[in-house]
Order: sequence, then C-alpha cells, then structure tokens
Amino acid sequence: MKSIQITLLLLLICQYSCNSINEKTICSKYKNGDFKYQIPSKQSPTSVKIIRNDSLQTEIVGNTNDTSVLKVTWIDSCTYVLSYIKIISNEADSLSSFKKSITIKTSIVGGTDNYYLFESSNNKTDFILKDTIWVDR
Repeated sequence: MKSIQITLLLLLICQYSCNSINEKTICSKYKNGDFKYQIPSKQSPTSVKIIRNDSLQTEIVGNTNDTSVLKVTWIDSCTYVLSYIKIISNEADSLSSFKKSITIKTSIVGGTDNYYLFESSNNKTDFILKDTIWVDR
C-alpha cells in the first residue's frame, strides 16, 4: 500500500515538473519578437505593432503612428509587467501623463507558434482584458 502511495506521489511530481517545463518553453518564445494586436472597434479595428526585446517593448499604432516605449519586467516565465517610459503621440499631454502612471500586468495563458492568449489588468481599474496577440512574421 505504501509503495503505491509513493508511486502515485512520484507520478504527480513528474507531471507537475513536465507541465512547468512545457509552460516555460512555450512562454519563452514570446519574450522577443514582433507581434500584432488588433484593438477592437465597431468602426474599424486598429492594428498595433509590438516589438519586444525581453525588457523593452515598442508599440506603434497603425492608423496614427503613435508610439509608446515600455519597460518589460518579467515576474515569472509567463507573466510580465509593462510600465510606460516614453510616449510619442498627438494626444494631449495630460493623457500621456496619465498613461505613464499606468502599469499593466499580463499573464500568458496559452499559445501556439502563431499567437498567444493573454489576460491583462492594470493598476487603475478592475477591468481584465482577455484577448490574443499574434506573432508577426
């Protein structure tokens, strides 16, 4: 009886370890690269190009060329926090200042070679955004 319990415990540990390794491998492929995000809109969706280099992310809004540079801090293999560093935009200075006070926490919850699914929240609201970021090749 005791050997069965030990065997089951070892199987559970192995399964957990394998899942952790798989999760790290999946998420690590999204730390660097070019990505695309579609901002939903009833009139016309807006595309955002994302260029991420591990600790720095640049976002360029397709229809305006507004550009944001953000610091990326990885909390674990699948979770990161974005903090605005610089905003180049035609927006009012007050809106840019407000954006710089926002931090965005994002968790990668799944993905493939072509996209990843994420959940994001920020330090100003209780809203959680769940959507897809596409790998831009």
